[in-house]
Amino acid sequence: MINLYGHKKIRAKLDQDFPTALIFRGPESVGKWTTAEHYREKHGYLESDVIRVHKLSASLAREVREFMQTAPVGSQRLAIVRIDNAPPSTMDVLLKAVEEASAQFRFIFITTGAVPPTLLSRLNVYQFGYLKVQDIQRVLIDKKNFKPDSALRAAEGGRGSVQGALQASDPDNLKQHAVKAVEAIMSKDEDKLDGLAAHWSDADTNSLSLWCREALTKQWKFFQPEDVDSPRRDIPLKILLALRSEVRPKLVVRSSLQRVLRGA
Repeated sequence: MINLYGHKKIRAKLDQDFPTALIFRGPESVGKWTTAEHYREKHGYLESDVIRVHKLSASLAREVREFMQTAPVGSQRLAIVRIDNAPPSTMDVLLKAVEEASAQFRFIFITTGAVPPTLLSRLNVYQFGYLKVQDIQRVLIDKKNFKPDSALRAAEGGRGSVQGALQASDPDNLKQHAVKAVEAIMSKDEDKLDGLAAHWSDADTNSLSLWCREALTKQWKFFQPEDVDSPRRDIPLKILLALRSEVRPKLVVRSSLQRVLRGA
């Protein structure tokens, strides 16, 4: 049985009415996919009647449409599809699948971003928020075999997501994510960045910010110079300027102001 944590209002609505086509929107690692699997189990879908897409492409969109079109008469079918960063043409194929599908078929779309306007009028949107500390603690205890005290500490550092809590509980993991992000940026490897983005958390952002600070000041504590092979001097500064303003160190703000003054 698939247990759910948090999001009680959403669960109450879905228990009363399970629409034909819906979209779960919200932060990464807060239970959107798990919620979809819970209702897949609750409504008795066989594995042969379910198609799952974790990273949507044009070919997979066509596969979803064909999966629905070729269903035996009277059967139930369910598509669970993550649609992050999908181009409009790909979404059009999915919309056609929704419009053509029989009434007994169901579609659950999942995204961390904005809902495309073309979907708003056709789907029921369920907005997921961050999880409470107590809910994350329960997930870590029940699913990850954490002890209550360590689960609470990790949950408090997770900033609302399970993945963030797991990363906060493992400094080495945080370090590796930051290093991989720097390497992907240096090599302009967009696929690698996409892979990291799928499980990125605020804890990763803070870790990446820390690498930038140590690289700029040469005061290595958490990281070491050899963690990243010969980064250009402008890389840490550019990364910091792209991050949230509240994680930028004062030295970067001061340096930026000095450049402005010199230019004036």
